[in-house]
Amino acid sequence: MGHAGVPHFFYSPSSKRSACIMQQRFPIAAATFKGGMRDKFLLGLGIVSLLLVCTMPVFGSFSMRDVTGAATTYGLSLVSAFGVLLVIFIGGTLIPRDIQSRSIYSAVTLPVSRTRYLLEKYLGLAQLLGYSMAALGVVNLGALALMASMYPPDKPLAWGNYLVYLFFDLEKLLVLAAVLIFFASIATSAFLPQVLTVAVYAIGLTTEKVKLYVESAEGAKHISPALKVVVQWLYYICPNLSPFDFKVQMIYALPVDPKIMLLALLYGTGYIVVMLVLASFAFSRRDFV
Repeated sequence: MGHAGVPHFFYSPSSKRSACIMQQRFPIAAATFKGGMRDKFLLGLGIVSLLLVCTMPVFGSFSMRDVTGAATTYGLSLVSAFGVLLVIFIGGTLIPRDIQSRSIYSAVTLPVSRTRYLLEKYLGLAQLLGYSMAALGVVNLGALALMASMYPPDKPLAWGNYLVYLFFDLEKLLVLAAVLIFFASIATSAFLPQVLTVAVYAIGLTTEKVKLYVESAEGAKHISPALKVVVQWLYYICPNLSPFDFKVQMIYALPVDPKIMLLALLYGTGYIVVMLVLASFAFSRRDFV
């Protein structure tokens, strides 16, 4: 066991050194990271995810044609779902918990700007997401390698594509975390930011397909002009999460276009910056009295 009941699955000497650096330079981020590591929800979610990974051979056996492909789809979806739940249920309580416990009053009176407080909260959450996704990614990698040895696929698994998938799935989570931080900066409870983030996540997964349908000839016959305007606004306001999905490239060992990766990276980074700027603007003008 690691510190404060944290299992070795989430703890290592390198994480301890990193935490020391964070503590010195970014104390609020370090406290956020440590608090998240001690959260019982993280431990419970990690245990459940490990158990589900162990069921990968059972799930893969449902497909008689491509057992490893089905198991890969299951494993990647599991990793992604783990990250989304982590963002919503741990990230959603970061700022509201400080407000409810009144520790926010101490934070806003420190010689630290509200913008820095908000950014360090996001940085601590980002570090927690990175460590958690890396840990689960390693476990899932071992399970996929075992499945590939037991049921050799038609095409060898592209392990480079697996790293690409994990990286951009993490970026997708960082985008969601920035959206959640924005909602938390203007809300007074944890419930509303969580619900709104789930809604944004659902829209982000489907907005590109819906927009293409609305703009098609078939969609023009069945969609009213008002609804078409709403769809277009949602497309440009909410994050489009489709560019971060490289699951198909991993499952079918397809080559990944570097230009697509670069565009996805720039898009995600830009959206994160915009959300954090808006969150900082709203949070700096918020009255806690």
